[in-house]
Amino acid sequence: DKLYVIYRWSNPFQMGTIEDSRENPSAASWKLRYTYPVQFPYKEEIRGSTNVVYDKTTQMYVAMVHLSVEDTLPKQYYHMLVWLDEETYKPVQYSKLFYFDVYGPEFCLSMKQTKEQYIFWISRYDQDPATFFVDRSTLDPNRLNI
Repeated sequence: DKLYVIYRWSNPFQMGTIEDSRENPSAASWKLRYTYPVQFPYKEEIRGSTNVVYDKTTQMYVAMVHLSVEDTLPKQYYHMLVWLDEETYKPVQYSKLFYFDVYGPEFCLSMKQTKEQYIFWISRYDQDPATFFVDRSTLDPNRLNI
């Protein structure tokens, strides 16, 4: 019934909601709902995400995030999955870093999961879209030390 938005992935993790104004229905405001001290084992900032999906197998939510390595040409982009606790939304697990096709800019536009696979729709350099089917066991999660 509310739109949840992940504002920051680490130092600290922040998630909030977009609230409608009762006085002015066309106005909306940001309300911080969840804050957790989360640190991923990477110096680069974790950014963005795809849609968040519910993973029935792990009983957690999962999202695709990315990071880019500074001072690399072409810019190196890596992705990882992050699993969020079902009740608290706290990030508790993450996958290995990976890329789909090239080290350069790859943006994951959306994801879906089946019992056996994750399905990712990406674009390379903001063009050249592709669909990737990845066996779920390839992206087994690691626990975050929080």
